[in-house]
Amino acid sequence: MSGGIRTSVKGHLIRQRVTFALGTVHEHENENFTAPKDPPSLPETTTASTSYGYSKIPCSPMMNSAEKETSQGQGGMDPAVLDDIIRRLTEVRLARPGTQVKLSESEITQLCIVSREIFLQQPNLLELEAPIKICGNIHGQYSDLLRLFEYGGFPPSANYLFLGGYVDYGKQSLETICLLLAYKIKFPENIFLLRGSHESLIDDKIFCLHGGLSPDLTNFDQIRNLPRPTDIPDIGLLTDLLWSDPDRDVKGWGMNDRGVSYTVGPDKVTEFLEKHDLDLICRAQQVVEDGYEFFANRQLVTIFSAPNYCGEFDNAGAIMGVDENLLCSFQILKPAEKKPKFMMSTKI
Repeated sequence: MSGGIRTSVKGHLIRQRVTFALGTVHEHENENFTAPKDPPSLPETTTASTSYGYSKIPCSPMMNSAEKETSQGQGGMDPAVLDDIIRRLTEVRLARPGTQVKLSESEITQLCIVSREIFLQQPNLLELEAPIKICGNIHGQYSDLLRLFEYGGFPPSANYLFLGGYVDYGKQSLETICLLLAYKIKFPENIFLLRGSHESLIDDKIFCLHGGLSPDLTNFDQIRNLPRPTDIPDIGLLTDLLWSDPDRDVKGWGMNDRGVSYTVGPDKVTEFLEKHDLDLICRAQQVVEDGYEFFANRQLVTIFSAPNYCGEFDNAGAIMGVDENLLCSFQILKPAEKKPKFMMSTKI
């Protein structure tokens, strides 16, 4: 793969080619490599690594819980109440999958009100720094969210960026969104949740969003200036950021089977990255069999973090970790051993 990244060395900018660790893998194929120094994993996981450069850029500090409590507030929420909510939501990981958590209406309302204020204090375009772990759709599969945290580390021991798709389809959407909001309130600098008009740049090199590119997106100030809150229109920039999909058989922009937005060809991905001096687009939105799937010579990656999606498909889930050197590794949550009822679909 050709291309380059910028690395600062004693004040001088140099160009360095993007390299890949552990060999060459063709697009749309799974990488079955084992990377060194992975976090403690569940028994049913595999990993793979990909290098996107060597920019040494620090991140928000990852602390233990005691340290973090002294450095970050709980918004307008009683810390004891918040901690109790998190305790109840996480202790069910020791119980049978699907065990429900009882939260009162007032607790849920408070989570929504306080987290809303935190979201509005942070910009539309989150400009984050590695190290960070990037997660795709969860869709209410709460036991898989807990499994994901067990594998990658519970906040604040790791930084997380979720790309949307938190609820619907799964049976525990309420628990899923409540835990994510509770962690957002407790550790606002360690966990980030993309929403409708909320996208992210990691170290100015990885553009993260839920859906895909838009023909209307010419500069990032357009995202920064989007109003919040807002309704999603039928067409336009915001719709495309949420709903467009990559399509390797398309050149330029094509019709989308969803009936909304566009499909995006590899040429437009390359054009966008070169124009904005980026290395990678990271998005969610579509079910992919191995939990992640490359597109356009690894210039775009789709991440989906809900294994056995809806209990109907045999897909794996994935987390993409980005370390301080922008080395990307994929941690795989394998699906349960069961026969799928339907063939794999890539549209949700």
